[in-house]
Amino acid sequence: MARDISYERDALVEVAQALKDGDRERAHQVLRRLAAEGDPAVVAEIARLTDPHAQ
Repeated sequence: MARDISYERDALVEVAQALKDGDRERAHQVLRRLAAEGDPAVVAEIARLTDPHAQ
């Protein structure tokens, strides 16, 4: 059974909306909150998937 990652999903949606609105500061705030409060395994996977240096 998949674990509930709705908090992380909602945070990423909020980041995407902030970026779409041109509000980089809000996006950074949400990402910092996600890093502090989100499931560490999910946050690590998000970081891995979004790493611009990953191959």
